[in-house]
Amino acid sequence: MKAAKRHPGWVEIEDDVVPRDGGRCLVSAGSDRVYVIERGNVWERGSAALVSDYPGLAFLVRRDDELLLLREQPDSWTTTLMRRARSGSAA
Repeated sequence: MKAAKRHPGWVEIEDDVVPRDGGRCLVSAGSDRVYVIERGNVWERGSAALVSDYPGLAFLVRRDDELLLLREQPDSWTTTLMRRARSGSAA
């Protein structure tokens, strides 16, 4: 967690996210921003050393101290739903 908090290109967000789209994304209840979990190999095995310098990630720390690395998506959840409604896609 300390390494994530020290990374200059990463932003800590509030843990107010709720799963949407069958768990494929997380949406912030406060900001309407959409995130997907970053599943890339970020850490060196067994340490807090970064393997790669992924820019622009967000992260949050869960109550059980689980660290989630997230990639913010370009559209808000509201925009995504409006686009789907116009195209007739299911939410």
